[in-house]
Amino acid sequence: MIYSNEKQCNRHIRAFKRLCIEEKKFLDNLSLKTTACEIGISTGHLSRIINTEINISFSDYINVLRVEEAKTYLINPKFSKYTIAAIGLEAGFNSKSTFNDSFKKIAGCTPSEFKKGHLN
Repeated sequence: MIYSNEKQCNRHIRAFKRLCIEEKKFLDNLSLKTTACEIGISTGHLSRIINTEINISFSDYINVLRVEEAKTYLINPKFSKYTIAAIGLEAGFNSKSTFNDSFKKIAGCTPSEFKKGHLN
């Protein structure tokens, strides 16, 4: 898809990434609708530019960020007393099963296996 205003598209992607990465909004109960409202564009437009520019769906992108965050928690001694489920919740997932399923899909192993593989 070709955008009539590439600068505007780039600005929207930058705003989306800023919200997700710099402000870590993915840790909250983030939705396409709330994100689009915060950026000031429609949900359809945000979905299209994410799919086109990042080549991934909104929910998959958010789950990738959450899994990467969870990985840092799993190997951080500060979180050593947290259960796997608690780490998933801290990383923004709504349930243990969603966390485990997403983690395995993205990382190729379960959170427990990842943690075990990174113990000293």
